[in-house]
Amino acid sequence: MHPSRPVRTRFAPSPTGLLHVGNAMAALFNWLFARHYKGEFFLRIDDTDTQRSKEHYVQAIETDLSWLGLDWDGQFRQSQRTVAYAQAIDFLKQQGRLYPCYESAEYLDEQRQKQLALGLPPIYKRTKPEPKTEHPAHWRFELDRIPIAWSDLLQGEKTVDASHLSDPIVIRADGAISYLLSSVIDDMDYGMTHLIRGSDHVTNTVVQIQLFHALAPSKQGGVLFPQWAHFPLLGNMDGEKISKRNGGLTLQALRAQGILPLTLCHELASLGLSHRIDGSLQDMAKTFRLDEYGRNSPKLDFSQLLSHNQSLIQSLSYEDMLKSVYAMTSKPHGASCSHELWEVVRPNLSCLSELSHWIEVCLGSFSPLDPFLPPLEGVSIPKLLALCPKDPWDETTWDQWIQCILQTYPTLKKGTVNGWLRKKLTGKERGPKMGVLFPLLLPKKVHERLSL
Repeated sequence: MHPSRPVRTRFAPSPTGLLHVGNAMAALFNWLFARHYKGEFFLRIDDTDTQRSKEHYVQAIETDLSWLGLDWDGQFRQSQRTVAYAQAIDFLKQQGRLYPCYESAEYLDEQRQKQLALGLPPIYKRTKPEPKTEHPAHWRFELDRIPIAWSDLLQGEKTVDASHLSDPIVIRADGAISYLLSSVIDDMDYGMTHLIRGSDHVTNTVVQIQLFHALAPSKQGGVLFPQWAHFPLLGNMDGEKISKRNGGLTLQALRAQGILPLTLCHELASLGLSHRIDGSLQDMAKTFRLDEYGRNSPKLDFSQLLSHNQSLIQSLSYEDMLKSVYAMTSKPHGASCSHELWEVVRPNLSCLSELSHWIEVCLGSFSPLDPFLPPLEGVSIPKLLALCPKDPWDETTWDQWIQCILQTYPTLKKGTVNGWLRKKLTGKERGPKMGVLFPLLLPKKVHERLSL
């Protein structure tokens, strides 16, 4: 169903660490949804945690999103929204929806443990104790303890009883506003129409729906509430949730390894579907539909990611390869790769980072990975080198050399000689066809590697 108003979505990372593939999935879904309906996509930096938020993480977030190909129509930081937050907080206090609490964290934890020991849900009791000077106040939002229902674009009709939840802390003892409240204020002020996020936010949605209702009277002209969509959390093949805390795959690490951004976008957009997604990001946006995704937690198969990456590398032109390697790291792999070498090694690459090995092999800085490779039995290295055709070499030289060796040492087998020379010269048992690779090697280095 086409939205009844212009679409606005947002991606709201906190700059307390690097983006991982789970974050990328949230950003991608919001971007694709907005672009599908020719709407707007915003980047919000949730930096209210002043102790843990770092500027270099903000820059890393922007770099990662740009690398993925996700542009944004507007960007803002929560740290610059203090006036709007203060106004909303004053309004909620005037309405009696916020109340101060003075319990220590230790006391609250003790009460939770007691409730759990009695088999009771650990819900905060609205004791509202008298102020204690040794404990500065934190403020809670008083929930209406009623069932909250909404129509989820991914999970269907949802109902959660708010009486099973504690009144959430929305202002911490140090005066910092919580994500639950600041996010609602931002989404109202910026007119977000769709909030697409992971299923771990379902409980937050219950609270935030009530916050939307509580704050709506403060807005002149009324408030149009957003629609929610909660997608299943992304996991790895071991069934573990991919997150910042468990060292999930970061976009920075994948980029440095030489995973193409379109590879990752294809894989993430295809998870949970009965068919694969491909094409450019613009093509993906044209066909994107939230209601096609299932409710089961998808798993990211890294081996499948590598396989798809290898397929996309085959379609990279030399110019596109150079752009890709310069986007990988500050010291890009493959920047010195010639057009000729790229055409030779491209069919054998699963990641662009592997390109650096073949550059080293051809330019001469490579040292064999296995300098103790057993020699060919009964073969003299000086004789072996003497049999090698004089340069310049061409695509017939390798076979000529192998034939000369076999004629000189008739007990040897072609596969044995071919494999031994490949390993000695390239450090790999597999790789590009030696016939086309050999002319790119420096004769001096060929002699040095065989002499080791």
